[in-house]
Amino acid sequence: MIKTIKASKSEKILFIFLIVLSIFVFTSFFLLKNKCLFVEKNNLSKLNFDEPNNIAVMNVECGNVIIELYPDISPKAVERLIIEITSISAFSIFIFLSIAIFWYHILTGIRHLVMDFFHIGESLNGSYYSSIFTIVLWIATSLVFFGYLFI
Repeated sequence: MIKTIKASKSEKILFIFLIVLSIFVFTSFFLLKNKCLFVEKNNLSKLNFDEPNNIAVMNVECGNVIIELYPDISPKAVERLIIEITSISAFSIFIFLSIAIFWYHILTGIRHLVMDFFHIGESLNGSYYSSIFTIVLWIATSLVFFGYLFI
């Protein structure tokens, strides 16, 4: 017979915190109306720059993001930034994979908290199906995130 262990008070508080945090993150991401906060539509022909060669401009939906580069202070960093801006590199794929792995870790942690808190999936069959659900959810959300970033 399997002996059930009740969740401690700190586990319950942590679980509630994770639920509130996930609700806040998802609602702020999907419902935030002004996704272009601090981005203005600037007319670049009217702006005067001291060194126009050291200005990078990113055109986004809401306007222009103007980045001033300092090659005299850090020439290699400016060169790397220009390379990273102009192409999809191994670095950006590495960052995406790191975030995706961290997201998987968060999902499995939530899965274990649900198993401890609600005593769901404590059988071998239940843990098998919950792991399949976690992996499918992770793959689906990672593909959506990949499409959001790179497509």
